[in-house]
Amino acid sequence: MPEISNVKILAGREAVEAYRTAHTALHREPWRKTIPEEHTPLLNIMLKAFKGLGFNTIQEFFAASELFNIQEIELDAVFQAKLAEANKDARKYVDEEGNGVVEDTPEAQLLRREALERMWH
Repeated sequence: MPEISNVKILAGREAVEAYRTAHTALHREPWRKTIPEEHTPLLNIMLKAFKGLGFNTIQEFFAASELFNIQEIELDAVFQAKLAEANKDARKYVDEEGNGVVEDTPEAQLLRREALERMWH
């Protein structure tokens, strides 16, 4: 599967949510014979959105979305471990009010800045 940007995955998730909302509204009404025919256009709208984002099938989109979830979790775990390691050497002091305060190390500050940059790009 070619690399798909996270922006496209997020847009695909919006298409799924729009489909779910329309599907729920369709089934909220009393049952009638035409529901299967009314459902097909909803599905086609979502599939067209996927195609426009570069996904050829529903399965391809959900595989990319799942991979994105895993990457987010792993990045967070790696970040937390690096941050804990960087903060091991943080200076601890008591401020004027008597509160214990931890001063970040420059490494911890850099890690936070890099995490924010990753989040916004």
